Amino acid sequence: MKQREISFFLLIMLCLLIPTGCNGQAKNVSIDGLKPGTYISGDDNAFEIDQAKLFLGENGEFTLSRNLLDSKIFVGTYTVENDTLTLHENSGNVYLFKIKDGQLIFQKESSSDLSLDDPLNFHLKEE
Repeated sequence: MKQREISFFLLIMLCLLIPTGCNGQAKNVSIDGLKPGTYISGDDNAFEIDQAKLFLGENGEFTLSRNLLDSKIFVGTYTVENDTLTLHENSGNVYLFKIKDGQLIFQKESSSDLSLDDPLNFHLKEE
């Protein structure tokens, strides 16, 4: 009987703990001061079709598009060290961004060719 009570108690605890694992609070997590989310180039009021977009996932993966008309989407993983964001594209290319005051500044001379203007600043898109 005692084992049955313990099993029942553990089952209840498991049912209570599982829903709290995905409560949406992970969006506030930052990696070395850099928040995961969607970063855009230019002004928030600019036409979205012209903006480069960089999505940094909480799992260390990224996607980057130069603009909505471009069919090429860059995909890979990222790391943050000191004040540098490094994108490691799945094809082997590497792109560097300096992190300064919440902005990501593309480092063209230190990166693989991305056909973006330098300096190109990205900022976290307000949702």
